[in-house]
Amino acid sequence: RFWGSLQLAIDAGVDFPRLLVRCALGQVPPPNGIGYRIGVRSRWFWGDVDHLYLRLTRSAAELQLADHDASRLQAVLRFLAFRPGRDRCEVWRWRDPAPFLLETLQWFGVAR
Repeated sequence: RFWGSLQLAIDAGVDFPRLLVRCALGQVPPPNGIGYRIGVRSRWFWGDVDHLYLRLTRSAAELQLADHDASRLQAVLRFLAFRPGRDRCEVWRWRDPAPFLLETLQWFGVAR
């Protein structure tokens, strides 16, 4: 069983499931190791929406935020700051949109 942040590793260039299959088939991993990109970030859209909603509708005291935590404006700017070369969506994939669509329906309370 793989871990929850597996998609981040794959997006950075290390496909652990593929490596496992290759090992199971007796194939040798690349001799120079596996190249990966540093700085890739994974963003969970509906988690980011939840975070932004709470930041905009609750006070810093209600959320027990430290004094140095981002302001509401900074929270909005961070939500909007998506860099295509660096940031990857955790769930949304053009080739397989169904998980994101199901998660969206669940977020709105339409599906379980």
